Amino acid sequence: MPTDGMNGIKAVSTENKDIVFSSRSMGVDAEFLETLQIELLTGSNVTGSSNNYTRAVVNEKFVEMMGWKDSPIGRTFIGRGLNESDMTTEVIGVVKDFKMHTLYKNELNGHAAPLMIFSIEKNNENWLFGWNRVILRLHSMDEATLTKLNKRLQQITGRPNTYFAGYRSRIQSIYHETLLYRDAVIAASIILFIITLLGWIGFTADEV
Repeated sequence: MPTDGMNGIKAVSTENKDIVFSSRSMGVDAEFLETLQIELLTGSNVTGSSNNYTRAVVNEKFVEMMGWKDSPIGRTFIGRGLNESDMTTEVIGVVKDFKMHTLYKNELNGHAAPLMIFSIEKNNENWLFGWNRVILRLHSMDEATLTKLNKRLQQITGRPNTYFAGYRSRIQSIYHETLLYRDAVIAASIILFIITLLGWIGFTADEV
């Protein structure tokens, strides 16, 4: 998601053990793709177990940057640091690229960064991805619904400071300074236009 930087994992070639690039990575459950309407282009979705990060879904950009020309399903790579022995990870599926972390276009990756997606498990071996987010997709959002959701979430977690945040509000908070700069440029442009217009009117009046 554009609001999350995600973890960075080095993607290593299994052929020559060279680091190919640094990839974004995330842990999700089996409902994540459907919930956020992320298209699975080929292969399988994540299941209940990642087998210690040895199975992953990747995106189109990941496949492109690995240089795989044929089907990526069944291809393997090493995610440096995912596990103690640098075991190989098999690609089980490929999703359509979607924007992550920033809405700005990156010269290297365009609007999409390479991504590995693993099944998140609530056990000790899945240390990389914490259980710190619950994502809901609602048909409509209002204050009453949000209040009920927050109360229910706090009951489930036992943490009074746990709450849901609207996606729009998170986007606005991240790009607050950018919006202020935009508004300042617009205001300055309007002032300059008015000054220019007044000068033009004064010049025209003198000539007449």
